[in-house]
Amino acid sequence: MTSSKQKLVGELSEGIRRMTALGVLISDLVAERVGLTSNDLECLDLIVLGGGKAAPGDLVKASGLTSGAITGVIDRLEAAGCVRRQPDDSDRRKFVLVPQPGRIAELSAYYAPVQEAMHDLWSTYTTQQLATLVDFTRRSSDATSAAVEKIRAMRPLPGSGSRRRRA
Repeated sequence: MTSSKQKLVGELSEGIRRMTALGVLISDLVAERVGLTSNDLECLDLIVLGGGKAAPGDLVKASGLTSGAITGVIDRLEAAGCVRRQPDDSDRRKFVLVPQPGRIAELSAYYAPVQEAMHDLWSTYTTQQLATLVDFTRRSSDATSAAVEKIRAMRPLPGSGSRRRRA
């Protein structure tokens, strides 16, 4: 790899780290404003992004939270009017979570400033540049998912305990 390419890869890495940190801070800020946790909001987003419904097991797998923590997430999202439980069409003993459009619209208002700023920015790119960015985000998400599995397999640092991430 050439030194100019290495420099660009380094700058890209730093930029993505900054964006990720800001995304976490935005999630925490919105969660504080709406009376939920950031894990609650991220799980809700996973439901919305996953086609508008998800089983609790899907959230366990996607989030890495324990089934007990996901139960708490579901209870909070349901109490906040964000989701409702609906019998699973394939097995009526089970249920899926379905987002509630009215409540989703209310929550979306908190994300609107970021979405508007990003839309304005992204609109400055050419169609070809946008296609490259879409490819980048898809492939980066896949690579990140694979890395998450490796991190889950790692042992906790000594002295950190073996606490699971909490909702």
